[in-house]
Amino acid sequence: MSSAFAKFDFRGAIHVAGSTTIRTPMQHAAEAFMTEQPGMIVTIAGGGSVRGLRGLIGGTVELAMATTEVSKEEQKDAAKRGQKLVSHVLGHDAIVPVVHPGNPVHRITLDELRGIYGGEIRNWKDLGGQDSPITVLAQDPQSGTAESWHHMVLKDHAMTPKAVILEARELRARVAQVPDAIGYVAHTFLDRSIHEVVVDGVTVSVETIRNGRYPLRRAFSLVSFANPPGPVQDFIDYMRAATKGQVMLAAAGNVTLK
Repeated sequence: MSSAFAKFDFRGAIHVAGSTTIRTPMQHAAEAFMTEQPGMIVTIAGGGSVRGLRGLIGGTVELAMATTEVSKEEQKDAAKRGQKLVSHVLGHDAIVPVVHPGNPVHRITLDELRGIYGGEIRNWKDLGGQDSPITVLAQDPQSGTAESWHHMVLKDHAMTPKAVILEARELRARVAQVPDAIGYVAHTFLDRSIHEVVVDGVTVSVETIRNGRYPLRRAFSLVSFANPPGPVQDFIDYMRAATKGQVMLAAAGNVTLK
């Protein structure tokens, strides 16, 4: 066994965990990769970006799926183990505020979103809607989507304690059922049961995500330690290959590298 493999204690299988946003296309890609690489085992688990990164730092997985940037604290924790975290960008995604299809408010600004999630704006009439209180829905803080939302929307503001915390699919279902609700989901989670809200005059689309015009754009990545063992690097390369992993990510609605 090479020194690189010994250093990383590679166990003959690649364990990947993290973001639920890209979990499904990652599972499809892993199956295709194993078909091309007989004898290799790749397991894909969700749990959120934060949990995936903690698993990587703790040595329980070889790769983390992340839809948020690696924090300084996470790099410090990795450094304590003699490691450095490296992000391998697979493409870009967007976070989209969503409301009930019957809600007449279809346009909003980042400042207004900050007001809603900070608890300063509490009634839809203040945004040109009906006179009814806003039901604020947010995602699990362990998810990269929630962390990115806090960074891009709330910035240094605290979120209202009245926000109801839900898993992404539960949040989407709740918005579809509650006329006064507002929430946020990844671009790939949009469907006809909910209505996306235009942010700062920019409609979310593959084009506006790719060219960076959409204000709530983010990268999604596989995160590894520096100089990962051969099979792990092979899987990273597979996911970044235009005719392989990128095809599966694109088929799921993700905005890929090219």
